[in-house]
Amino acid sequence: MYRLPSMQISRSAGAAVALPDGRVFVAGGRDERDIYCGLEYPEVEFCNLHSDWQTASASEFWHDAAPMIDAHSDFAMAYFKGRLIAAGGRRMKQSAELFSLPDLDHPLGQWTLLTPFITLITCSSLLVCDDRLFAFGGK
Repeated sequence: MYRLPSMQISRSAGAAVALPDGRVFVAGGRDERDIYCGLEYPEVEFCNLHSDWQTASASEFWHDAAPMIDAHSDFAMAYFKGRLIAAGGRRMKQSAELFSLPDLDHPLGQWTLLTPFITLITCSSLLVCDDRLFAFGGK
């Protein structure tokens, strides 16, 4: 097991996804130092594990991406058909967001709010199987 350099934002209960190209995106989470654990983060950071990451300083290692539309913690995130999907969350969120990866037109990437889940109150896991996305958890 390897320890990566510290992220720009110290967080717990966020979600992380590794992409086939070596990038790792970490999103959301919350500040455990908040006595009520109420401060959730919309921020997103990413790194590239295919580059020479073991010699990079913390300031060079993590890069900002576009923040999520809504702050989330205790949610699920998956890489699906070239994009990231984030769903669910600690506060019984029925929302889902789609992240288009950074490109020349959107160097930080771009989040889009998707239609809310009607039948799933919370989502604790997302799974991709046979080119389909499955959501688990909640009621």
